[in-house]
Amino acid sequence: MNKVLSRVQQFIHTKNQTAIALIVFVTCLIVYLANDRAITSNDNIPSSLLAFNWLKNHTLDLDVFRNSSYYGTNCSRCLGNAPYFFVEAPNGHLTSTYPIGVSIVTFPLYFVFFIWVKFWDLIQTLFTGVPHPFPDITKQNFDSQRLYFEKLAAAISTALAVSIFYLSVRLKFSQSIALISTFIYAFATSTWVSSAQGLRQHTISNLVVTSLIFCVLKVNASGGNRRRILLVLTGILCGLLPGVRVSSFLFVVSITLYIIFIYRKEAIFFFLGFFSLLLNAGWNFHYFGFGLSRFIVGGYSRMTTKGSFFEEYYHFTLERLAGGFLFLLANPNFGLFMFSPVLLFGILALFEVFQLKANRDEQFILCMTFAAFGLFIQYCFFRTWTGGNGSYGPRYMTDVLPIITYLIAYSIAYWFESSHQKNIGLRLGICGIFLTCLMVSTFVQVTGAFGRTPWGNIPIPLDNVRVWEWQDTQLHRHWNSLYFKFAQPIGDKKKYRQAFSGQIQQITASNKQLLTSNLVVSPSRKMTLKADLKNTGTAQWYGYQTGMERGVALVRARFLNEAGEEVETADRGRLFVSGMPKAGDLAVAVGSIVFPQAPGHYQLVFDVVIQGMEKFANESTQFPRVVQVKVKERF
Repeated sequence: MNKVLSRVQQFIHTKNQTAIALIVFVTCLIVYLANDRAITSNDNIPSSLLAFNWLKNHTLDLDVFRNSSYYGTNCSRCLGNAPYFFVEAPNGHLTSTYPIGVSIVTFPLYFVFFIWVKFWDLIQTLFTGVPHPFPDITKQNFDSQRLYFEKLAAAISTALAVSIFYLSVRLKFSQSIALISTFIYAFATSTWVSSAQGLRQHTISNLVVTSLIFCVLKVNASGGNRRRILLVLTGILCGLLPGVRVSSFLFVVSITLYIIFIYRKEAIFFFLGFFSLLLNAGWNFHYFGFGLSRFIVGGYSRMTTKGSFFEEYYHFTLERLAGGFLFLLANPNFGLFMFSPVLLFGILALFEVFQLKANRDEQFILCMTFAAFGLFIQYCFFRTWTGGNGSYGPRYMTDVLPIITYLIAYSIAYWFESSHQKNIGLRLGICGIFLTCLMVSTFVQVTGAFGRTPWGNIPIPLDNVRVWEWQDTQLHRHWNSLYFKFAQPIGDKKKYRQAFSGQIQQITASNKQLLTSNLVVSPSRKMTLKADLKNTGTAQWYGYQTGMERGVALVRARFLNEAGEEVETADRGRLFVSGMPKAGDLAVAVGSIVFPQAPGHYQLVFDVVIQGMEKFANESTQFPRVVQVKVKERF
């Protein structure tokens, strides 16, 4: 035992930075997995299935998923017969709408996951005597495992990116600066909530970008064969990056120009590795045919209706640029500096980096900074700045985090380690501001990781008004959900339900017209409604701003056909109560409903219920409101 401990101590002493990087990795992995849930999107379904499909079905095609359970997933965004994240390719096969670089980079992890599932099935078979074959990955009952492995892959990949980031900063700065910068990157930015919680393109893009920063800095510090090997590795990573996230191609251009300018003839070794680009190119050409546009766009082509990807997703005007600039940086719900104010110190560091621009390392950091700025500008022209209704904070800006956080190391060194700074009062003031911004940024990420609320869709999906909401912000709603999760304002659910009662006084449409009987609408019409209510019970209500998963008061809308049977529609009809009305208070509920698709006569029934406690609905003492509806034939 003493010999083992001696060897461990010797390893730590001789491989100090490797040991610290390992500690950073393990710490991040534990923290990222602590919330015990995935914060994901249907966008990630293909990348979390491709490797399993390759290993189990021995095919690159996704044909086995035709008419699978995933075809019922988020069909409000189905395009043709397939959900939006799958595409029927011109070559007759089903494939991923999104680039496959994420699946390529994470394949080693998914290979381990695949072996683990097969091993566990074998153990169960041996102990029970009942065969346990590998689960059918097209079935709904596999989805929980898919999400588990997706979260695990994302957490491992992000923890690895953070440890590589630490080693990169340590190449130029002291250990204390490296640890502080690494903490900021890992826990005070959307790295935690966006990258580590689901297998997004950002997750692997940032892993590749942090690896590139480390490789290029090592190239600058090396010579001979070691430099050439590192140049080949840099080329491999650059070749993979566009297949992970197309917009990150700006980093590839920046690094390529830097390598050519600095290393001249030795750049040939970089281009030897750059052939990894053919993996994504071959995939796109196989499924979508040859052509530059197909190589760039690939499966995204199915999401365009105007023929041009750029025409569909970008709007190149000065007004759009100015609006995006303000939105992406200062919006209360999606602004970069609103969610991570500590990143302002990365912007302040640019002056210091410019002063050191004669050095190769600073020239490289400036090249990456220009690429990050270009990435930011292209998002300013993007037609959708939010990154989706389910995004917590500035998801798109996750792509630039490795660069802007690396710049923070220069700020820390300049303000807190530079001996030429004589003004102690100024330095103490800057230190106070820095620590405040760091604490706020970390608090925001903790709230996002452990809070849980569908802010983007409740009470209605995001619009131009809601995105600039300053009172009911994402942060406020997530904090409320976290608070009420522990506060538990509803004790005995059955007693609370018995004390719960409400009366609907009137319902109005978005055009302020009262909703009355004999309503005639077109099939599948969506309508935003507002209900005026009164709390007629003895229990206090809890509105949607509380972020509670169960216990929120709402108005339920149901359609009954002429036989009195409930009819399913494309969206569950829910109008969400605002505030926390006490007994006898008036209240307002807002939401949307979708009318049935089939023509005919229906009853639209509104009643007041409690979310997550529908099993007590029949015990309600409130009176439903009924509207007669005729869904007319399409002309």
